[in-house]
Formats: sequence, structure tokens, C-alpha cells
Amino acid sequence: MKRWWQLGIVIIGTVGLLSYFIDDAFFSELTNPLGAVRLFKYFTIVTSVLAVTYFWMMYSMRLQMRSQSFDHFLGGIVIYETITFVIYAILLEGTYDQSVLDMIGNACLHYINPIVIVAYYIYYRKQYLFEQKDIISWFIYPILYLIFVLTHGLITNDYLYPFFQVTDVGIVGLISMIVILIGVHLVLSIFLVKIVSRR
Repeated sequence: MKRWWQLGIVIIGTVGLLSYFIDDAFFSELTNPLGAVRLFKYFTIVTSVLAVTYFWMMYSMRLQMRSQSFDHFLGGIVIYETITFVIYAILLEGTYDQSVLDMIGNACLHYINPIVIVAYYIYYRKQYLFEQKDIISWFIYPILYLIFVLTHGLITNDYLYPFFQVTDVGIVGLISMIVILIGVHLVLSIFLVKIVSRR
């Protein structure tokens, strides 16, 4: 059952990613389909690629080939997907028009897979005893992504997300949002390490 669950997560994530990329490549204003690589700017896309790759490796690898660090990275995936779900549901839902393919991608990557991944972890949580040092590794990806967003914004004046857009929220709003997101990430990390994985 566990391996089928892992494969299901891979399939759902792949369907979502393909839906977004096909829509952007062939049904948007792009003149060159290869321009769809621009989607890799977005947290949802990069996080979903990470999740699909991680669960495919988990599905494919023999148990004895996996390291503790690899297994413990599941905590990071759970946090990234939870943040994807929460931020989209609260701040981004309904902010743009969606095609049919967009709706499929949206459902798969913002709702279905985050819920399935969190449910997977809860069901198998006794097999993952996270440690305090894991929190550091879980922070690497979001910090790197945050640096990318700020750099992209400084160069292009496009901070990718309305709650980061300095022209709309100001410097104080940007800093406040960054602090909130880091705080949410930290709280979720401590929650996984100190409470959930100990039950």
C-alpha cells in the first residue's frame, strides 16, 4: 500500500505539472513553447517538482539504499506543500482567470497533492522520527527561493506574487510578509519535530 501511495503522489503531481506547462506552452501568449520554462519561477512549480522527484525516488529505491537524511527530508516536503496549500487558498485563489488545463493543474498541485502528502506522512509518521537538526536542512530551499524572488524583483520590478510586490505593499509590507512566512515555516518545523513525529 505504501508504494502505491507514493506512486499516486507522483502521478498526481506529474498530471498537475504537465497541465500547467502544456497550457502555458500552447495556449498562452507565448510564441515559442519553450518559453513555458518561465513557470519554474514559481514556488508551486519548483515545490511540486521536488515532491514528485522525492516520491519517485522513494518508490524506486530499495529501502537499504536510502539514508536517514533522505528519509527525513520528507518533513521538508510536508512543510513546503502545506505552505503551498495555505498561501494559495488564503491569498491567491480567484486572483486570475483559469483555463481548463489551469484548473486541473491548480487542483492537483495546490489542493490534492498537498493534502495527500500530509495524509501520507500522518499515516506513516511513526516511521519518521525527525530531529532538531533536520529543521536546518528544511530551511535551505525556501531561503534560496526567497533570495531568488528578491533578486528577480530588484532586477525586473516583478516580485512574482502580489503579497511581495513592493509597489503595492511597500518595503514594510514585503518585510512583514517575509517574517510571517519564515515564522510559519519555523512553527511547522518545530511542530513536526517536537510533537507529530513523537506520537
